[in-house]
Amino acid sequence: MGLKNLHYRSKIYEFLMVPAIVSREDKYMWKDLRQDQKELLLDMQPYYDQLYQALLPLKSKLVAVGLFEEATVGLAPLLYLYLLEKGEDPSNLEEVLKYLRALDTDQILYCLELKLSAGKVANRSQEDLLAFLEASDKSPENKWYWYQAIQHPEQLRDRLAFLLEEVFKLYQPIYDQFEQEVLVFEKDFSLSDMFDDEALKAKLLGNETHVFVLSPIFIDFFFEKIPDFSSYFLVVSTRSSQVSQTGSELDDETLALTLKTLGDETRYKVLIELIQPHAKNKDIAKKLGLTRASISFHTQKLLNSGLLELVMDDDSVKYTVNKKLIQKIIDKFNQDLK
Repeated sequence: MGLKNLHYRSKIYEFLMVPAIVSREDKYMWKDLRQDQKELLLDMQPYYDQLYQALLPLKSKLVAVGLFEEATVGLAPLLYLYLLEKGEDPSNLEEVLKYLRALDTDQILYCLELKLSAGKVANRSQEDLLAFLEASDKSPENKWYWYQAIQHPEQLRDRLAFLLEEVFKLYQPIYDQFEQEVLVFEKDFSLSDMFDDEALKAKLLGNETHVFVLSPIFIDFFFEKIPDFSSYFLVVSTRSSQVSQTGSELDDETLALTLKTLGDETRYKVLIELIQPHAKNKDIAKKLGLTRASISFHTQKLLNSGLLELVMDDDSVKYTVNKKLIQKIIDKFNQDLK
C-alpha cells in the first residue's frame, strides 16, 4: 500500500511514452503555454527538437502499432502497467522488452480489449472484439490499425517490441541529459506539492499507487485508475508543478490564453459535461457526437489551462471547475472594464 516511487519504473514508463511524441499533430506539446512557462522549458527544447526529428523516419510504423489517438500515450505504456498488475517487475529497458515479447495472444487481446473498451474487460473473442471495434466511434484510419492489431496480436507484439528497441536507442542520450533532475525530484517528491484535495491524497496513500516521474521532455501530469486494475497510477513531470504555478497572477497574457481555451465551442461543451455528476467519457462522446479520444484531448487542454481540477470520488477520477481561476477572471474584467 502507499506510494511506489521507484526510479527504474519511471524510466521504463517514460521510454515507453516516447513514441507518442511523433504521433501528435502538434510538434510542441506546450505551444499553448504562456511565455513565462515556456521559459522554464527553454533548456530542453533543442533536445525535444532533436528527438522529434530522429523519430520522424519511424512515424508511420509507430502510428500503425502504437494505437495512440490524439491525447493518449498509446498501447506500450498500458502493456507495462499490465505487467506490473500481474506481479511482473522488469528492472530495466532490456527486461521490459523481454517481458513484452513473452506476452501471449490472450494477454495481448486482453490489453487491447481493455484499451478499446476503456472499462471492465468482458473477455470477448476476437470476432466479438472486431464487432465491438466496428461499432466504436473511431476514425476509419484508426479502425484499420485496430483491426490489424486484433487480427494479428502476435505480429503487433513483435513489431512494437522491435520499434521500441529502436526508440530506446534514440532516446537514451537525451534522457541522460535530464536523469539527474529526475532523481532529485523523486527524492523530494511529495503529494502535497501536487494536490490540494485531502480526499484524493488519502486515497492515493491508502492504496498501491505507482508514481512515474518524467523528465522535462514531457510536461504531462495525469492520474489514472484503470477499471480492471487494483493499483492507481500517477504520472508527473519534474517541471509540471513549476509550469502550473508560474504566473499565479492573472495577467493579460494568462487571461487571453484562458479565454482562448474556452473560446473553442466544443471544448466549452466538454467542460460543462465533465463537471456533471457521474460524467463518463463514452457518454459525453455520444451526447456531443465526438470520439472518446477527442474528449480526452479537450480534457487535457482544460487541465493544462488550470480550468479543470482533479478530485477523487470513490475509485473514480472526477473533475471540478477551478472556481478560484474563474473568480480571478471575473475580478479582472470588473477591474479592467470599470
